[in-house]
Amino acid sequence: MLRALRQAKLYGHLVARGNRLYHPGGNEPVCSLQMAQGMLRSGWLIFQDGKYKITTEGQQANDYEERQSQQHRRCPSCGVLIRLKKTLRLSGSSRTFRLYECRRCGAHTWDETAATRVESG
Repeated sequence: MLRALRQAKLYGHLVARGNRLYHPGGNEPVCSLQMAQGMLRSGWLIFQDGKYKITTEGQQANDYEERQSQQHRRCPSCGVLIRLKKTLRLSGSSRTFRLYECRRCGAHTWDETAATRVESG
């Protein structure tokens, strides 16, 4: 999801081919069409003129996720730096779950935060 938001921000939009989304001219998918539908429901992407474009809320979510992923976290078992493996956001909820994996022992750690939703008025 984070990769798709980054690519949409970088290229201005994403295009659908088959059941996957690609950046313009790209041959490697950035996410599935099913994930894109979830981002449409969340308000992070809009579908306009045959293109998936990032919204202001999507840019804020991308910036927030990037800040969170850059924080240094350590494995509770061995103390080595852990890396972000997956980010999940429940549809219709402001809760975000992050799965981290230890580089040394492979232990998994979950992190849960409540992202602030921006109301447009």
